[in-house]
Formats: sequence, structure tokens, C-alpha cells
Amino acid sequence: MSQPFTLPADPTGRLLQLTSAIAEHKSWLQSWSILRYAALGLITCEGEPKELVEELFELAVEVKAKQGFFSGLRSDVRYCLVATLMRHGSTFEQFREVFTTTREWFRAAKLPRGETQEAMACLILMEAAEDDTPTRAQVDRVAEVFAGMRSHHRILTGSDDYPSAALLATTDAPVDDLIERVEAFYAGLRDLKFGRSNQLQLASHMLAFAPANDEEVLVRFRRLYSAFQERGLLMNRGDYDEVAILSFLPQAADTVVSQVLDDREVLREGMQPRPSKQEGFTFGASTAFLSLATNQEADGTTLDALQMAQVISLLAAQQAAVMAAVSASVAAAAAAG
Repeated sequence: MSQPFTLPADPTGRLLQLTSAIAEHKSWLQSWSILRYAALGLITCEGEPKELVEELFELAVEVKAKQGFFSGLRSDVRYCLVATLMRHGSTFEQFREVFTTTREWFRAAKLPRGETQEAMACLILMEAAEDDTPTRAQVDRVAEVFAGMRSHHRILTGSDDYPSAALLATTDAPVDDLIERVEAFYAGLRDLKFGRSNQLQLASHMLAFAPANDEEVLVRFRRLYSAFQERGLLMNRGDYDEVAILSFLPQAADTVVSQVLDDREVLREGMQPRPSKQEGFTFGASTAFLSLATNQEADGTTLDALQMAQVISLLAAQQAAVMAAVSASVAAAAAAG
């Protein structure tokens, strides 16, 4: 059963404590980026940082031991999965049993394959289901939402949209109304001169949960993006999801931007090794969101949306890293030849 989340009084300090505890367990082969994203997943869990991190690593060992050799959940991405399980108060055995059935239903609904994304979608459905057990009807609703997305963006819509479809499917709104609102945001962002892309589609999915009317949310998004540019940041499509989540906040753009930049500097100074500016921006956006949100403005769905955006961004970064490694190998082989 899902555990109540806790908004820490000092999110940046809490994240630094968690990453410091991770440093005591991390092997030199493991990715700092992934483990820091996992720490973000733990930031709203109750408990001492060291104890939470010890549980994180213990559960990650269990997950790896119980997955097949070729399973994507054996990779370091499992730390993000485990962090989400810890926040939801579920064991891996509970998840694995539910995931086995839910994944069969995904197949029956003719949804595309993608183990890691399917796992995140399953977690979201568990969060919304009675007794943490999704039903076939919920999966069919996910398939309906996914089909609605694909009807508008056939090329852009793929397995990376599983978590978005699952999260949208947990709402009570008719599917046609959901898709209409998502498309209204996508069109509105296009009108504001943001380019067509997977990142823009993800932003439109996130904005569908914003607690304000569509026009106000779009104005917030543009003001935030422009305010970051005015402060000297080289913004790009990879920043759309962070800006979308920050658009949930009612504070003025300058207030939000200042909080993000202040948090980014604190985190980049406090984390060793020092994260890149891009990673610092992502972490700073996350802690700033938590700092500025109130209990009324940040419900469980909002935090699920935040975690989902972080994990999807991480997966995209991993894919880019793999492509870069392949390119480097090809270039080295060509040079040797």
C-alpha cells in the first residue's frame, strides 16, 4: 500500500544527505547519475538517510538476483525502481507478482514492448489500484489512452510513453477528454514556438495534471522558460519536462527560477563528484519544486509525475550515452584499420 509522502523542510539538504550515504555503498563501476536519480525518489520517504540508502542497496541486490540475465531490470536502473517501491511501501515480491500478470495484459492489449517503461507503468497502476493490484480494466484503459496519443502522434508515440499513458489512465476523466486536453497543451506549446518532439509530447502529458486552467498553465510555462533564458541558461528540449513540472507552482516565474538556480549551485557544490550543469538543473528543479510546493498543491499524483519525468529523462540520457559509446567504438575501429 502506498505510504504518505513527506515534504522535507530542506529538500536540498535532504538530497545531499542521501547522496552522501550512497557514496558509502557505491562501487566505482556504478553510475552516479542513476544513483542520484534514485536518491530523488527517496527524498520524500520518511526515515534516516543512511537507513534508507542501506535498504535501497539491499533491495537492489535482491532485484538483480531474481531477474533473468537479459532483463533490463538487472541494470542500475533498478535503483530507480527500488526507490519507487520504497516510496510506495511495496516489496519487490509484491511488485514482481503483479508485474507478471499486468505485463501479460499489456501484451493482450497489443501495447509495445519495453520492460523498464512497462515496470514504471505497472507501479503507477499499483499506486492507483485497490490493494495495490491493477485490474484488466485499468490496463485496457491504458491501452485506450495510448491509442489516443498515437492517433495524434503516430511517429512520436512509443514505449517511452507507457508511464504517461498509465498516469493519465488513473484519472476519472473520459479518455476522449484527456486526449483533447493533452493535445490542447501540445498545440498551445507549438503556438508558443516550441518545436515538435518527444520531449514536447511528454511536457503536454505532464501539463494535463497542472492544477490551473489551460491558458494560465501555458503562460506559466513560457514565462518560466524565458526567465531561465534571461538568467543565461542555454535551454533546450531536454528541459521541457522540468519546466512543465515547475509550471504546477503558483509563484511568480522569477521566484521559481531563483529557487532552482540557488538549489542547483548548492547541490553542485555539495555533491562529489560535481554533477554537470544539466544534471544540476534537473536536481535543482526537483528540490525547488518540493521547496515551493505546499501540501495542498503537491499531491501524490504530482509527485508521481515528477518521478516519472525524472526516470524518462534518465532513460533518454542512457540511450544517448550508449549511442555515443557505439560511435566512439566505430571511430576507434576505423582508426585502427
